[in-house]
This record gives sequence, C-alpha cells and structure tokens, in this order.
Amino acid sequence: MTKKFIADAIRESNVLVYYQPIIDNKTSLIHKYEALARLQYSNKILLPDYFFPYSKKIGFYNIIAKKILMKIFSDLRFFSKMHVSINIGMEEMLDLEYIRLFMSELKTIDKASRVTVEMVEHEKIDFSRVIFFLQALKEAGVKISLDDFGSGYANFSSLSKINFDYIKIDGSIICNLFHKSNIAIVKFITEYSKDNKIKTIAEYVENIDLHKKVSRMDIDYSQGFYVGEPEPMMKDINRKNIIL
Repeated sequence: MTKKFIADAIRESNVLVYYQPIIDNKTSLIHKYEALARLQYSNKILLPDYFFPYSKKIGFYNIIAKKILMKIFSDLRFFSKMHVSINIGMEEMLDLEYIRLFMSELKTIDKASRVTVEMVEHEKIDFSRVIFFLQALKEAGVKISLDDFGSGYANFSSLSKINFDYIKIDGSIICNLFHKSNIAIVKFITEYSKDNKIKTIAEYVENIDLHKKVSRMDIDYSQGFYVGEPEPMMKDINRKNIIL
C-alpha cells in the first residue's frame, strides 16, 4: 500500500460504507445497522485493519473518516427509516472539524435518534477530553454505545462517566459463551444493564447455537455473520423491499 493508493481511493470515491444488521432477539427484526468502512482496490474490497493503520501514518485517516461520515448521512437521508450505529474513536472526537461536520450533518436528518455513536477506542477513553461532545450528542437525541465491553479496556468505571444507551459485549466473550466463566460475566453484565436501563448487544454471533444461547441469556440484540454479513446499501433498488 502506498500514499498514492490512498489518495487515489479518496479522489475516485473508492471509500465505501458497508452495513451489518443488528437484530432484536425477541422479534428477530432488524433493529439497526452498524456502518463499517471499506476501501475498494481494483476488484477487491479492503477491510479497515488493512488500510486504517497506514492512513494514520501518512495523515489521511481524518480525511477518510470524514468521507465515511458524509456517506453514512447520505444513506440516512435516502433510507428514511434506517437507524445506523457509527464507530467513533478518540481521534475523531478530538478533531474539531470532524465534530463540526458531525453536528452539521445531524441537522440534515429528521431524527437524531436514528444515529448511535459507538465508542470504539481500543485504549482507555479519556472522557474528560470528549465529555462536551458526548453531552452535545445526547442533548441532540443521539444514542451512545460502549463497544467491546469486557475486553479489558472497557469497564464498569466507564459507565459512570456518561449515560450510555447500549453496551456491546465483546466478541471474545460471546464466542466462548459456553464456558462457565464467560456465562457468569455475561449474566453480571446483563443484570447490571437492566438495572440501569441499558440495552445489551452480543457481537460475533456466528451460528444458530450461539444465537439461541444469547437469546436465552436475555441479551437484547445480536450482531454477527449468523445474523447477517456487512453489505452495501443499494440505492438503485426499490426502498419498499428493504426492511429497515
């Protein structure tokens, strides 16, 4: 990968957004979608782990992040009933241009509650530096989700900093949900969440047995390849045929 490749992808609109469904475990209907970044190279679709680290090194990360954000809001305007979860890390939340763009785009859709911000920082979140932005989002009606909960970085002390709407239980815990220790962790998380009116989402639900287990444990929502793989939203098909 080269700097020219990244620059060409940005210039030629090869920064893409794929959407993975999150379903309600009680109704089996799609609750919302998680927006996931992709980069097109020739006939290949590249995942974020492949191009984001290098993009940060060459100073293109924030440009790509803004492109993704604008594409997501374009889809939100087109699919008027779609709810979307957007991954935002510390880097974006400390970028004043990104914050201004986010708040500006938010005004272009009918309901801010159709947007969920997922805190995805893989290091400890410095809430003191981003609390103003998060409070502004909450006041506007945006939902806030804490991602990878139980991974070692996200912990219960984080929950006291802001009124979260969702907790995403880390995929490493869900994948091993048949182990007694992980069952105990998930039970504790779900009980805490219900007591505090926070909805829970299971990541990495890869098969029917895992989905049944997650549902029996009273986790509210499921996401993973069993539920649905990430795909682009096709604007050239009849919107009435899309369940949103």
